[in-house]
Amino acid sequence: MPPDCNAIADGPLESSDSQSPHFPATLAYPNAGLPCAYVSQKGECITSSNIPYYLFANEEEFNFAEVATTKGLAGSVIEGLLKGGCGLKHDLKHSLKSNYHLQKKIDQMEDGLGVDSWEKCRLENITWNEQHTGVPIEFWYRDITKCAKSLLRQLAYAEHLLYAPQQRFDEHGRHVYSEMHTADWWWEWQLRISSAELQRHTRSCLWCADSDMADLA
Repeated sequence: MPPDCNAIADGPLESSDSQSPHFPATLAYPNAGLPCAYVSQKGECITSSNIPYYLFANEEEFNFAEVATTKGLAGSVIEGLLKGGCGLKHDLKHSLKSNYHLQKKIDQMEDGLGVDSWEKCRLENITWNEQHTGVPIEFWYRDITKCAKSLLRQLAYAEHLLYAPQQRFDEHGRHVYSEMHTADWWWEWQLRISSAELQRHTRSCLWCADSDMADLA
C-alpha cells in the first residue's frame, strides 16, 4: 500500500472481498470511480430518461427489436411474426407493421454520439502487397476519446466494468497482479490525480478566505 494514500484519501481503504473471492484481501482505492455530472459533447444526442425505449412504444416492442437484431432473424421470419398468428399482441404488430418499418426504426436509433460524430478520411498510396500498390482508401472514424466516454457512462455496462484501481494480496500477503485495474500504474496515477485535486481544492479555499478577509477589511 502506498504510504501516502491515507493522507490524501477521505477515508480508509475499502475491502471488497466479496468481489474477489480468490483473494483474502482486496483493497479498492477510495472515492475513485464515483458518479459525476456528465457534460455532453458537441453534436451528442442524450435521450431523455423519461423515454427509456425511445423510438419504440414500450418495453415489449424494444425487446422484440432486440431479439430480431441479436439473433439475426431473417426478414421473412420477422414478416411472418408480425403479420401472422404467432401470439404477438395486436398493438405490437400494428405499431411495428413489418420488417421494413422495424428496420427503419432501428436505423433511427442514436448511439449517444450522434451522426455528426463520424469523420471521413482518405489515405493515399496505400500498399497492401505486390498486387495492391498505391491504392487509396476511404474510411469513416470517430474520436476514440469520445467513444470511450460514451461507453464508460452506459448503465448497461456498469456491472461489467471496474472504475477504481485495486490492490490484491494472496493468503501470504504477496501482491498479486492480473488485469489492468490491479497494476501499479493505475493506482499511482489515481494518487497523482487525487493529490492534484486536493491541491486545487486547498488553493480555492485559501483564495476564498483571502477574499473574505479583504471584504471585512
